[in-house]
Amino acid sequence: MTLLTTSELAAALGVTPGRISQYVSEGKLSGCFIGEARRRRFDLDKCASSLGRKLDGARSLAVGSSARRVADDLQAASLPLDRAANPASREDPVTPTPGGDDLRRYEVARAQLAEEKARAARRDNAVEDGVYVLASAVERASSRLLQAELAQFETVLREASRSIADIFGIDYRSVHKIARDAWRAHRGERTSALLAAVDAAELSEVEREADI
Repeated sequence: MTLLTTSELAAALGVTPGRISQYVSEGKLSGCFIGEARRRRFDLDKCASSLGRKLDGARSLAVGSSARRVADDLQAASLPLDRAANPASREDPVTPTPGGDDLRRYEVARAQLAEEKARAARRDNAVEDGVYVLASAVERASSRLLQAELAQFETVLREASRSIADIFGIDYRSVHKIARDAWRAHRGERTSALLAAVDAAELSEVEREADI
């Protein structure tokens, strides 16, 4: 049985990690995995069968060769120094076999590194394709638009204050100060409320699994 992470399963099936999470939410992979969230591990054969997919031969070989490569690396790393320095001594039929825990830790480390590289590549591709935009770019554009709108509203307040002063025969500066102070107090309260909402916001399960 081949157990894979969400990202590894997505690569094997040729879909995105977000799509795998969607399959899970829809119940299409029931009985095909163990664990939850980031600890979820999928049975490749069961998932392919449940989704009616035929595994690409190259992808299947890649999964197998990855496991063999990990085992070979661990075996080489576990050789004594004198045997590592003398290739002829490696022909000794007695070859150390890595323990299950060591193999698993090494496998997890390699998978995490591969996942990080894949995530960076997905992010760069998504930005280039226009699927995502950088938060810094959005912040700059939003700031310019908001400043323009605020300037327009300040102009509206001045004109409205002058009209009120003319109609009721009262001092324009006093009217404008009352309106401006009320507006700025409201802005401050809304800013605090919106910042609190942003801090409390959480990613959805699909967003966490996509891990862009």
